[in-house]
Amino acid sequence: KHIFYCSLVCKAKMDLVFVVDASSSVGRKNFPRLIGFLSKLISTFTISPRLVKVGIVFYSKKGVKITIPLNRYSTLSRLRTVMPRVPYLGGNPATAYALEIAKNRLFARSSRKKTLVVITSDKKVDRDKVLRPIKGNGLCKT
Repeated sequence: KHIFYCSLVCKAKMDLVFVVDASSSVGRKNFPRLIGFLSKLISTFTISPRLVKVGIVFYSKKGVKITIPLNRYSTLSRLRTVMPRVPYLGGNPATAYALEIAKNRLFARSSRKKTLVVITSDKKVDRDKVLRPIKGNGLCKT
């Protein structure tokens, strides 16, 4: 119920991709709260072409959308203008497929440190099945 934010800012050099559940398990009513949380989380990183590059994939079985490709938005303020316009997708979750898209389309050309964050409310996630698309690619350490 309570979410706490720290005031530290990460200044690492990395490509950071968020894979975010936009399915009915999140719900239309909670989706704006999720976007607000994600926006605050992203603000703890120094977004710039030299430091942290951010990409975001929103997903459900109705579709997987690379809403924010790496290299598209080079500042936090530009990223934050896009966040409120992200559409709610609904439908069932498709986490494994979204991870495969993140690996093959966002991280494919990356030579920097790769960091992947999955945000889901799906309580029935089969961890091994979901992580299979990214294992053995330097993205998954279990």
